[in-house]
Amino acid sequence: MNELKVYKALDMRNNSLVAIKVVKLEKFKQVPKLEEFTMNEIQTLSRIENTHIVKFIEMLITKNNYYFVY
Repeated sequence: MNELKVYKALDMRNNSLVAIKVVKLEKFKQVPKLEEFTMNEIQTLSRIENTHIVKFIEMLITKNNYYFVY
């Protein structure tokens, strides 16, 4: 079972393409360091202003998944 998927989507607020990384909540329970690594990734990508590096936009949480929008 794959716990990570990435989708291409359209942000309808500004008509821009985004990537949405979906991670199952159970994966965070299975891998204790995953939350720390994910927060580091978000903090780093949020600070970088470079057209060649993906930028973190927002995180959404549902009952079963985390959704990371880049």
